[in-house]
Amino acid sequence: TSRRRQNGDGFEDDALILDLAHESERFSARTYYRDIGSDFGLGHQNASEIGTRKYGVQAAWRPTPVLTLHGEGFRQINRDNDASREVAEFRATYSIGNLDLRGGYLFAREEFNDGQRDTSHQTFTGIGYRMLENRLRLRVDHYQTVSGSDKTSNYPTRTLFGTEYDLTAKTTLFAEYELTDGDNAENQSLRAGFETIPWTGGRLNSAIGQSLNEDGGRTFASLGMYQTLQVTDKWSIDGSVDMSQTVKDPGNRDADPDEPSPYSEDLDDFTAFSLGTTYQAQTWAWAARVEELFGDSEDRFGFYTGVVGQVRPRLSMSLSMSLIDRDRDGDDTVEMDIRHGLAYRPLDSPWIVLNRLDLIYEETAGGLDTNSWRIVNRLSANYQPYQELQVSLHYGSKYVLETIEDDDFDGYTDFIGIEARHDITERIDIGVRGSALHSWNGGQVDYAFGPTIGFNLATNMWLSLGYNVAGFYDRDFSKADYTARGPYVQFRMKFDQNTITDLNDTLKQWWTR
Repeated sequence: TSRRRQNGDGFEDDALILDLAHESERFSARTYYRDIGSDFGLGHQNASEIGTRKYGVQAAWRPTPVLTLHGEGFRQINRDNDASREVAEFRATYSIGNLDLRGGYLFAREEFNDGQRDTSHQTFTGIGYRMLENRLRLRVDHYQTVSGSDKTSNYPTRTLFGTEYDLTAKTTLFAEYELTDGDNAENQSLRAGFETIPWTGGRLNSAIGQSLNEDGGRTFASLGMYQTLQVTDKWSIDGSVDMSQTVKDPGNRDADPDEPSPYSEDLDDFTAFSLGTTYQAQTWAWAARVEELFGDSEDRFGFYTGVVGQVRPRLSMSLSMSLIDRDRDGDDTVEMDIRHGLAYRPLDSPWIVLNRLDLIYEETAGGLDTNSWRIVNRLSANYQPYQELQVSLHYGSKYVLETIEDDDFDGYTDFIGIEARHDITERIDIGVRGSALHSWNGGQVDYAFGPTIGFNLATNMWLSLGYNVAGFYDRDFSKADYTARGPYVQFRMKFDQNTITDLNDTLKQWWTR
């Protein structure tokens, strides 16, 4: 989707998710990074993840057949107001026949954009029992705050009662009742429903919940269905339906409307539909998707299509289009991006050339009427004179034509960048980069430059840390080139038919050391 600047350090409709997992007989681990804009997708993502940046790690170790140790830690940052949440939890589970005994410790800290900070230290105890050949599972868990405050929004003193029953091999019924007793509020919530895999490629879930607190009560229902159909060995179709509906709204005002909260509690009812298709040939592929959402605060329509293929050996091209039409609070916004990409990687040359051309249209009507056209081209050339040295050259050009009410504006901007990297070991490299942004209409030039250090984590996987002594921002050139002043982290991964095999081999080497 097209990108729009938000609060100087993010984009409202971008998303990045990285997830790395390891599984063995006794040990499993997972690390992840998620950065989801507040306007990304159809708006039916997990409400606690929208508009946040979150990274963390999870691990489980089973030293004996009856003892399992769990650990989890993460940090979550609200992209709108920089409020943050840090959580670390450690648990141990001891199993005696069908009985599971659990205990542990949880640390939670929330910091608000006004400087207020709430910290909670909790002990965790729980018991679970499995019946009917493990088809029926009962559990009771209790988190008790032992020091710090009991104000953290998601981690007050609380008790959970839960049950799950495998109705069939593919269908599970569930119910959960929770009591919370925090400094800010006392709540009760109940959620029950089912999740099923009705047939190959299908998934269906439904739930109804009720939340009771001193502000009133809210009853809501949710339904989700997803289906993938493999029509032929080359052609597949998928579709989904998601819905959340408030059955009863709270009847009272907030008990403490001035109490700051780091995350939005906006519970927007919606119904969303999605239909997509993919055709995969030997040297090219085509995909298309239509999405529509009807919500309380916003209606949104999206259309996406694209084709990518290998024109000839070492030369690949792509052509895609995205169209989004959203209506929010009387403002109608249309965003369109037509994109052409080219990648040339000759085997007998030290050069690699990449180019991307975008034609971007944006229109807003309702409040301040605006529309704009942007033609943006980005050219990158990588030169490797010998194994340890790489030099990258970048040139970008942009022409903008914008109308605000009855006033027309236009301008031409170009971007020049260079970066050099040298390997000092097989896994570590150092580099320096610099760039300049030139606005021809205003005659203004901004610069960015600084050092970097890189680490080869695995085959085709590279991480670097850098710092720009000086910097600038441009909505079209800054995202890929890290031109803002200050520190930054850059991660690159090459995906091809050997990626998963190479990554699996590297992980095996790590875990067997």
